[in-house]
Amino acid sequence: MALTEQGELQRRGINDIRISAGLGVNELWLYYFSLTGNVDEFGVDAYLHGCLALPALDCDQLALALNEILDERGGTTARAPYTNSF
Repeated sequence: MALTEQGELQRRGINDIRISAGLGVNELWLYYFSLTGNVDEFGVDAYLHGCLALPALDCDQLALALNEILDERGGTTARAPYTNSF
C-alpha cells in the first residue's frame, strides 16, 4: 500500500513535529500504543521514515498521541495533522 499525496503530507507533518519536539520514536509509540494503537514500534518507525503506509485510523491515532504529548509538555502551538486536515 503506497501513501497518497495527502497521506505523505500527514506523515511528514507528524514526523517533522515529532523531531522538532525532540521526541523519540519509542516515546511516541508507547503513547500511541496506550491509546490502543495496534502497530508495533518497528512499523511506526518505518511509517515515520516513509517506508511503510499505515491505515488512516492508525495515522490519526499517531497524530492524537503526538498532540496529547505536546499538550502535556506545553509551550508549543504546533499540532500534528489528522487525515481530515487536507
